[in-house]
Amino acid sequence: YDVSINSSPINLSFEAPNQVSSNQIMTLNVKAILNANKVVDDVLLKVDYPVGFEYLDAQPAPSLGDNIWSLDDLAPGSERNIGEEKTFRVWSGTQSLNDKSSIGVVFNSLSNLVTINKASIEAKLYVGGAYERQYSSGSKETINAEIRWVNNLDTQINDMEIRAKLFGNALDRKKITAERGFYNSSLDTIVWDRNSERGFDSVGPGESGSLIFSFLPSTTSATGLSLIDPSISIEVSISGKQSGDGFALNDLSNKEIKVVKISTDVGFATKALYATSAFVNTGPVPPKAEKETTYTIVWSLSNSSNNISKASVRSFLPPWVRFTGKISPGSEDVTYDAGTKQIVWNVGNLPKGSGVSRAQKEVSFQVAFTPSLSQVGTSPVIINDAVLTGQDDFAKVNVVINKSSLSTRLISDANFPVSGSEVVE
Repeated sequence: YDVSINSSPINLSFEAPNQVSSNQIMTLNVKAILNANKVVDDVLLKVDYPVGFEYLDAQPAPSLGDNIWSLDDLAPGSERNIGEEKTFRVWSGTQSLNDKSSIGVVFNSLSNLVTINKASIEAKLYVGGAYERQYSSGSKETINAEIRWVNNLDTQINDMEIRAKLFGNALDRKKITAERGFYNSSLDTIVWDRNSERGFDSVGPGESGSLIFSFLPSTTSATGLSLIDPSISIEVSISGKQSGDGFALNDLSNKEIKVVKISTDVGFATKALYATSAFVNTGPVPPKAEKETTYTIVWSLSNSSNNISKASVRSFLPPWVRFTGKISPGSEDVTYDAGTKQIVWNVGNLPKGSGVSRAQKEVSFQVAFTPSLSQVGTSPVIINDAVLTGQDDFAKVNVVINKSSLSTRLISDANFPVSGSEVVE
């Protein structure tokens, strides 16, 4: 049979700038219009991003990943808009029966070329020596930043000025320092110009340099409460004047914005107890050779500003210690592998504010120690080093905290006798 196809069921259009400067935010608008007489179900729209392109945001948000939108039940004549040398390609069609993230039958496709120009003047922000769009830092770490600037023109630039504006809920305005530049606290802006930076009055073709500044974040508000999702944004801008034809001057400018997310403060405490614990411990104190004494191990967790996921605590028992199986509270997920002698506390999610605005997370378990005659006169280890691991959901960094082993010297037990740690016969 001969089949005649007059037009695509879906018309696509693409609005985008013809050219942009490198490392600049650009907005694309994709429009899909149903060109049919009835509703089409399970329609997907997919955007292929070129290499080097980083997705930031879209309205509406993608249905899958960062480049697939569901155009559910697109009615005749209705349209949907998606707002986001490189080529972008847009595909539209019905959803695959086997894979909901792919297009089974393609109705239409469209490509658009965007030329990426090198900026005439550039000021790139490096944090901790790295050049990224987003960074993470510890709450007690000084953040070192560097602005690397360059004149990419083959002509001179006059009256060059560079500004770094800092803002965000984690910014400590009293802890900002800059080499040579002036920090204007009323504007939260560091300024380098011809008055503070020698040579900025006239910058030659291809000339480059760098500027240094640093700042210290804060994770508590003025009232002393922990901040939620603490971050600091830095907007770096560069401007100057280029001599044009005749005596005319062309104004030049460029800018970029970076974000530093501050990781949460996680507290991890360990202690061994005998008298003051969740369990009734038994056996001689000080421990006696070839006689069993039980002890309680306590692990406690706190967390300030960001939620932690996939948290767990792991440790191993030495050969002379056994796990009794007693756990408090019983609802906590604690497992023990008798073969490897590994103890794992599967914490899971550790909410922000734990140990600050809400109860800390804590678990106790009991171990039993039977000393050998070879251990007489020593204070043996009853549990080895413990390590806490997890994921900071806001800063997108791994959390790792190590704690040293615990011995029969119970420094955290107020009622423990001074002479109760060393093994006796």
